Amino acid sequence: MGDWSLGQVGKVVSGDSQYRTTVTSHSSAHTKGSWTQLLSSLPFSADGLLITIYGSTATAGREYLIDIGIGPTDNEIVLIPNLPWSMNSTMRLKTWQAYFPLSVPVGTRISARVQCSTGDSAIYVQVHVFSGTFGISRSLSYMESYGVNTGTTRGVSIDPGSSGNTKGNWTQITSSLSRETKGLYIGIGEQNNTARTWAAWALP
Repeated sequence: MGDWSLGQVGKVVSGDSQYRTTVTSHSSAHTKGSWTQLLSSLPFSADGLLITIYGSTATAGREYLIDIGIGPTDNEIVLIPNLPWSMNSTMRLKTWQAYFPLSVPVGTRISARVQCSTGDSAIYVQVHVFSGTFGISRSLSYMESYGVNTGTTRGVSIDPGSSGNTKGNWTQITSSLSRETKGLYIGIGEQNNTARTWAAWALP
């Protein structure tokens, strides 16, 4: 069980819908849909966001890229870009969660939008916002994505090779970072593979 002092974790608030918010992609494939509000107004200055995503229907071979944005209606700014998530026919309620130690000021509106490898596809998104840093020295202010192909709603294809339990060749995700980086989040999609079998992966 975590041993966190009040100086590390202070307040927690969920989105407007404590259970879930439906976010739908554009009618055209590989195109971001409209922004959907997750939280109308942040009641305190936040140090991090916990994002939860899961499927609304069980449909094989769908790939998604999700943006988390801040700001008023029609003036949203992307805070967390292109989070990858995949759906298959047997895992409708497959849940994805990640915590991002990003500073968000009090009073901020938080929203989400999504694109999919097919048009008009809905997912569920939930946000929990935290004050306090979980022992992290300080929250961050900016996030960028690398390796994303918004034209295919996929990332960089990495081939592990034909031999099990053996690392494949290195694959470049980006040739150069655009700014100094304090952290790294690795997102893994399923490359629209509709004939999936169980596998375990090791990243160096």
